[in-house]
Amino acid sequence: MYFPDSSPRTAVNHLMAWVRRCPALWQQLADMGYQPTCKAFTPRQVRAITEMLGEP
Repeated sequence: MYFPDSSPRTAVNHLMAWVRRCPALWQQLADMGYQPTCKAFTPRQVRAITEMLGEP
């Protein structure tokens, strides 16, 4: 939803680049069990992302 004009793979890459540039968010996601090999976010992780990055 943050990159509607991008392909799904490109959108994921862009989103994860944003997340990695925000150390507090990256740590929060890790504390919630996020691993770089995860294919989806939990509802709590999505909430953390939208709180830190804003609504898409």
